[in-house]
Amino acid sequence: MNRMAFRQKIALVIFGISLFVVMLEVILRLGGALYLFYQDYRNQASLKQAGLNQYRVLCLGESTTAFGGEDSYPSQLEEILNQKIPSRKFSVINRGIPGADTFVILSELEYNINKYNPDMIITMIGVNDDSISLPGNNLVSRIEGFIRPLRVYKLLKLSAARLWSKDSFKDAYFIEGLSNLEYRHYPEAERMFKKVIELAPRKPLAYVSLSQCYYEQGLYDKAWELIGKAEALASAYPEVYIDLGWRYFEMGFSLRAEEAFRKVIAANPSKANGYYDLAQFYQSVGKYPEAEMMFKKAMRLDPEDNFNSYMDLGLHYFERNMFIEAEDMLKKAIALSPREPMPYWYLGFVKDAQGKHAESLAYFDRIKFKLDFINKVTRRNYNKLRSIVLAKGIKLVCVQYPARKVETIERMFADPEGIVLVDNEGIFKEALKNGRYQDYFVDRFAGDFGHCTRKGNALLANNIAQVIIKEYFNTLQ
Repeated sequence: MNRMAFRQKIALVIFGISLFVVMLEVILRLGGALYLFYQDYRNQASLKQAGLNQYRVLCLGESTTAFGGEDSYPSQLEEILNQKIPSRKFSVINRGIPGADTFVILSELEYNINKYNPDMIITMIGVNDDSISLPGNNLVSRIEGFIRPLRVYKLLKLSAARLWSKDSFKDAYFIEGLSNLEYRHYPEAERMFKKVIELAPRKPLAYVSLSQCYYEQGLYDKAWELIGKAEALASAYPEVYIDLGWRYFEMGFSLRAEEAFRKVIAANPSKANGYYDLAQFYQSVGKYPEAEMMFKKAMRLDPEDNFNSYMDLGLHYFERNMFIEAEDMLKKAIALSPREPMPYWYLGFVKDAQGKHAESLAYFDRIKFKLDFINKVTRRNYNKLRSIVLAKGIKLVCVQYPARKVETIERMFADPEGIVLVDNEGIFKEALKNGRYQDYFVDRFAGDFGHCTRKGNALLANNIAQVIIKEYFNTLQ
């Protein structure tokens, strides 16, 4: 009898938790829908005030589109188009979302179209689809596949990653602010971060996040003022110096960035994270020997994370064209996790860079099953995007990444009619033949290319502008 009563209690507890999760999921989805409805209404009213002669170009992508501020390719594209065609007023909108795969970009498409009412959409997408998990047939994989799309799961995941206070209200506002900042819903992000500051005025991380919100909108004076406030409070929370370091770096203050990272190390010299971020910083500014030393220090302090350490060092050596050392690190990563595909992927590029094309193909063949799955996912999302965009009468321009073949995008579409493709392979190969890699890229995150410098983004922007003008505005020059 007691055993039965105990089982009934357990069943009731499980039912209660399940009901709570379902209700929370419904509330999150309704809240998101209401917010988007309000944002759409407000933005439509704002867009009606724009000049009749304004031509809106919406750029969709991930970090290769999002990063750079005034140096990003969308920003430079706007300047070029307005210079080349003074009879039209071009407004180029950067809606790149760092880390986004084609699922995320597609899920935001209708929202972006309703918000900005673009005449043209430019995409440079797909590189992050390699992070999409392969479907599994076992029960765990099926459960995981069901849970991942839930907003409750995403909220909990974000909470675990960025939680920094024990007060539930501050946590909720901060998490909501980060979520809105990620999707560039700036007014709502600003409102959330200000609520956190009101509740916890001496916690510096909210100031840092609000400064990022202002910086991404071009409000540099406000961003700088908040960085100063965060700096004044950071000594009590040394981990915040990591965020401050990257804010300083993005704002162009490299010396202050380095100083911030070193303060993290000084506060916790036995923890690996400060050395790791300082290594990433040194690599970003081209101080490769210093970066190598910091990577190795982080590896010694955190030996349980050696797979990622080997990967980081392997890519570090690859960026320096130290191919033997890169191969050694990547093979060590494979020895630790032989089923993880990324070391094989990068080894393929290492061998290709050495001119060993047969060995390169052999490594790519090791992960062909995953690449085939990624291509199917990317192809499906490209075709959905095309159908939505063209059905609304919007021009669609699909840009291929630097150094990759444009035919790969062309093969994505069942029907490429109505799409303009931009090929960047030739111009970047020519530029790299006559110049240094670091003149055009700040890293090698994709293996055969990375995030562009201002010079690399200028090359992208000029090439895209030439194609757009030739296809659509040739008579207006």
